[in-house]
Amino acid sequence: MSNNCLLLSNVFLSASFITLAKNHAGCMQKDENGNFSVIDEVCDKKVYGFKPSSFITNIAAIAGVLVAFLLPFIGAIVDYTRYRKLIGCIAAALVISIQTIQIGTVEATWFFMTILQAINGFLSQCVRLAAFSYLPEIHRIVGDRIMPQLNTRFFILAACASITYLVLVAGSGFLTKTFNNDVKTAQIGQAVDMVVSGIFYALGFYFFTKKEPRRELPENESLFFAGFKQVFFTARGIWRHYRSTLGWFFLAVIFARTATISFLVI
Repeated sequence: MSNNCLLLSNVFLSASFITLAKNHAGCMQKDENGNFSVIDEVCDKKVYGFKPSSFITNIAAIAGVLVAFLLPFIGAIVDYTRYRKLIGCIAAALVISIQTIQIGTVEATWFFMTILQAINGFLSQCVRLAAFSYLPEIHRIVGDRIMPQLNTRFFILAACASITYLVLVAGSGFLTKTFNNDVKTAQIGQAVDMVVSGIFYALGFYFFTKKEPRRELPENESLFFAGFKQVFFTARGIWRHYRSTLGWFFLAVIFARTATISFLVI
């Protein structure tokens, strides 16, 4: 539920980044009421070497690189140590802290906030990794009959949380008459998400228990490289034995998720 609200808050924040980048480039101007208006429809000017519209894709690219190079290491900590819950708690606390800081996204701070947003993209994946690592154990405890029911309820609650978040942000925008101001709407969105996601993250990791390591690290094996080796062996096994089934499924998931996220950028 927290991840859904976090993803939706990024939609408002992305619009704010583009508006502030265009304003920095001179393609928009700010009036005495704090509203931004377009003065250059094409906006071929660049900011820090990039077009304003490119910042969101750059943020996603940087976050993707961080995930590719660091998430296997985080996964190894989750698998081979007893710090699974601690990793999730720290990552969730950092995500909410950055969300709180980003309430202050204005003309003077927007570029620094884009850097934090790329880091937040990686941290949110760390939270998902720690949370999803509990699913196999929950499945073993509740059984095959109950687990699908729990998943269904979870997705329903997540959808309800998303709708509630959007209603709160939209309602706040209408009440404060800032619904046509991307920057102020993003500030409201971050503030609402800080409360909503913060509560759900706290509840989630409160009920997650401390666990012993799921696997034992082989002797003379580096924890840093263990995660990368596991990813390699898993990919090799899928390619050798499940290429025409699971391989195609994962390939479809990669493109489907990328396509879904691209709509958020638009």
